[in-house]
Amino acid sequence: MYFRCGRSIAVLLLTLVASLQGEVVVKGIEIEQKSNGTLITISLSDHLPEEEVTGWFNETGWFYITLHGVSVDSSRTWPFSRTGTVTGFEAHQVSESAQLNFRLKQKVEDFEISSGEDGTVALSLRMPLSESVSVFKEASERITSKEMTVGPLAQLTWQASLPYNLIFLGGGLTAKGALRSENESVIIGILMMAAGWLLNSQDDGKE
Repeated sequence: MYFRCGRSIAVLLLTLVASLQGEVVVKGIEIEQKSNGTLITISLSDHLPEEEVTGWFNETGWFYITLHGVSVDSSRTWPFSRTGTVTGFEAHQVSESAQLNFRLKQKVEDFEISSGEDGTVALSLRMPLSESVSVFKEASERITSKEMTVGPLAQLTWQASLPYNLIFLGGGLTAKGALRSENESVIIGILMMAAGWLLNSQDDGKE
């Protein structure tokens, strides 16, 4: 009985800490096609320091952006304009952070993340020049922008969510370890991210 009470108290404390840390929420997402790439603007309820934002591109075609200490409603329908580059979108809440995944048609040559005082996080994706020109031409030839509404994701099993959890938690551990000069945390975080990418690549290969 004592063990069960202690466990319940621990769960309540973790839930309380997560709720306090998750006061910043994702309010909206805007995607705009540029001549040299794509600009993704994420609107938050409050300012988020740049060191709390991490992003990386997976060779399977997904770009992941992690917002530490941010909450996102993964059951909400997120409407956005489909562009020549971004063809899919997913939102996941893992622990106290939000992970936004964007499926891209082209590989990313370089990217830049900036966080504004007004609560916006700007993600600039730069593509190879030849690919950017063809994508921009394709987007400009459309009469109207095609709206793509992303519905709520199906409930993930622990096997299906494992790659996302490893990548997400590994990215956060690596970032925090780098800020605190903790080499062990950085190494463990990198290994977790590598394992997650490997599992995710295997899953994409089965589709």
